[in-house]
Amino acid sequence: MITSQIKKVVNNKFFLAESPLKISKKHLIWIDIYSKKLIFLNLLNKKIKTKKFTQNPGFVINKKNNLIIGLQNKIINYCIKTNKVKIVLKLSDKKGLRTNDGCLDEYGNLWFGVLDEKKKNRGGLYCKFKNKDGVIKIFGDINTPNGPVFASKKIFFFNDTSRCITYRCEIKFNKIIQKKFKVFKNNSKPDGMYLDKKKKRLWICLFGDSKIKCYNLRGKFLNLIKLKAKNITNCTMDGYRKNILYITTAYKNIGLSKSKKSCDGCIFEVKNKFI
Repeated sequence: MITSQIKKVVNNKFFLAESPLKISKKHLIWIDIYSKKLIFLNLLNKKIKTKKFTQNPGFVINKKNNLIIGLQNKIINYCIKTNKVKIVLKLSDKKGLRTNDGCLDEYGNLWFGVLDEKKKNRGGLYCKFKNKDGVIKIFGDINTPNGPVFASKKIFFFNDTSRCITYRCEIKFNKIIQKKFKVFKNNSKPDGMYLDKKKKRLWICLFGDSKIKCYNLRGKFLNLIKLKAKNITNCTMDGYRKNILYITTAYKNIGLSKSKKSCDGCIFEVKNKFI
């Protein structure tokens, strides 16, 4: 178990922090979904800046100093330097649906989840192919999709959080072969995850279980991080400094107040040689 050098990055408590990204040597960003905010943290002076939206954000992706952000019924391009917003894609206006987790594959295609807050299995995993209009539904009948993360051009991992399953998916001849990678216990729901392509390690955040579990790409358990927060939502590598993992958490659905003693809703930094 990784226990060394775990610290809180900021003391702020976030209701549902998600989608952490290191966009420069000193700047870490993430979203707080229900406050409708994109948060910028200067790691050197600990100053925080925010960008407020009119809808709940579901994911943020860094692309050449622009941010691709999924909102409730649209995906936008946000330029940090100019503060300008451009709509990339319009989505369904059905109530209770919003984007949730997303990534770009090696071809530049945008993969993202649609979450059903009413829990009627109306969500799923979608793909917006580069230079093509509209979106394609990859998987449906899902309450809470999370991930996806790509290991290669043809292999990706995807979480069906409500059913506590992580899938390994392989694209073959324009078809997707979906196999169960890990099935977790009911109190341990796979949420966001990070795939380190160099070391071929998959870090799966477990909502409700205070842990991040690390596996190789064949499903062998390698290690875990145990945190003083119950709901672990997502994680990312530093990218500029070795052996550092940043982790977002939430105090959503745990019945705890934002007391000083509670670490739920905090942002963590973990440093260890294993990472």
